[in-house]
Amino acid sequence: MSIITKVRRRQITVFHCSRFFDFRPTLIGLLILILLVACSGGGGGGSGPAAIDTDSDGISNNADTDDDNDGVNDSSDAFPLDATESVDTDSDGTGNNADTDDDADGVTDLEDNCPLMANSSQLDTDDDLVGDECDTEVNNFILPSGARSLVAPVVTTSLSDDLLNCTVLLESGQGCDFNTAPLIGMETTNPTIDDVMARVFVSHDWMATRFREILDQMPTEVLLMTRGLTAIVISYDIRPSFYTAETAAIYIDPDSIWLTEEEEATVDQTPDYRSGFSSELQFTFLRRNVQGNTDLRSFPRSLETVSLATADLLFHELAHANDFASPDRIDSINTFQQIVSALLGSSDSFPSTYLKSIYPLGSSTMFSLAKVSFIGETATAVQKNLSPEDVSAEFSVDFANDYYSYKSQYEDLAMLFEEAMLYYSFDISRDIAFTNSPGTNFCSDYIVSWGLRNRIGDPAIQARAMYVVDALLPEIAAQIEDRLADMPPPAFMTPGVDWCSNITLTASPQTGLIIQPENLEPPSVERIIPFE
Repeated sequence: MSIITKVRRRQITVFHCSRFFDFRPTLIGLLILILLVACSGGGGGGSGPAAIDTDSDGISNNADTDDDNDGVNDSSDAFPLDATESVDTDSDGTGNNADTDDDADGVTDLEDNCPLMANSSQLDTDDDLVGDECDTEVNNFILPSGARSLVAPVVTTSLSDDLLNCTVLLESGQGCDFNTAPLIGMETTNPTIDDVMARVFVSHDWMATRFREILDQMPTEVLLMTRGLTAIVISYDIRPSFYTAETAAIYIDPDSIWLTEEEEATVDQTPDYRSGFSSELQFTFLRRNVQGNTDLRSFPRSLETVSLATADLLFHELAHANDFASPDRIDSINTFQQIVSALLGSSDSFPSTYLKSIYPLGSSTMFSLAKVSFIGETATAVQKNLSPEDVSAEFSVDFANDYYSYKSQYEDLAMLFEEAMLYYSFDISRDIAFTNSPGTNFCSDYIVSWGLRNRIGDPAIQARAMYVVDALLPEIAAQIEDRLADMPPPAFMTPGVDWCSNITLTASPQTGLIIQPENLEPPSVERIIPFE
């Protein structure tokens, strides 16, 4: 918010007495003497215009630094003599308290998602009811404002300084464009590890070394999807990992890649800012990755386990990157626009927008709960009383593969892609469950109300996942779809048994489909409906 300061010019009346008088012992001389005394300021200096005291605090305006006593110094007060006003954001002469459109963008303050910053489009990319122009978080993730010591770790290119400025330093008003910081896919259609590492910035050397080791473990599809990125930033102070269209870059929390205690000691251990959002709800949502009947998180840290965890993270964030800059869009992007404008300017053509149009999620209850769990809205009395059974009954008959899918259309797409690619690339299955919320760290305290493995194996949900795969990885979509078609059907957990004990699961043919929609084929869509 910028405050417009109006400089007040004080009107000072001065009676000039600099005349030569002829002092004669006459009545005129006496009068002159009286006049000189008056000009000398005798008789107390509190008379005349200088004695104005707007706020009646006993200090004249000439000496008072806050003439209207509204708590705002005159130097910063757009209305220094009006205690009811101090700010005039749009400089229209009407203070914000009285102005119904503070930023003069044509949208009234009551309806404006950025009432103090002009944004007539009302664009709200992350659906958090805060417009992009004034959102301090992008996609609900905090930008790494404290990361100022990052360096290009491996390859120095002509882009290094520009990339650093555009994606790490985030200098105010810089307005980077793709001509300055191009996507990897604008330079090559088949990125190599060296191509990617040339766009990596880290706060500590070990992060660069480790990330290259991890890339060596990644399948080619991961490298293909880096085409939608400008850079990858790994810094001690990033939590959680995220992608943002503001820079077209991925920011990685190094807590997922350290192997030694020395490396861990360099990582900020501040809790995820979302950690307390669900504290008033009666249910907990859990997920884990498994191979066979083995929980991958149960292993000690090794290059293999951190690589699998990072693959999970990369598939998710790269899904976002390729949603905003899909393979068929890269060549048509206006490179001279600011990055965020170039990406968001075609939001109606995002794969996530199509997904929302042809395969929409339907549970209003789950959408409202997601705003509590992932955005931090205050839970209502009704939401506080929902049991795990109540929530799972809502979730189980809808089309999402994960609770996080309800946060936004973008997360819906990313969660589908993430689970599909983990199975395709690593034969990893996903377990999910709704349990009680005991508030402890003991696995045995989390009792499953409803849970299953391979929810994406349900044909209704798999149809959504295959659409996403086709949009984001068209080159190998056919192979991925063939692999998903062979996925086992969902295997249900045993209700009333704790989360950790529900690890050995088998598919249950008698359960049939979780969802049996009337028609799995997408309807004919002549006009793509923009996201709400």
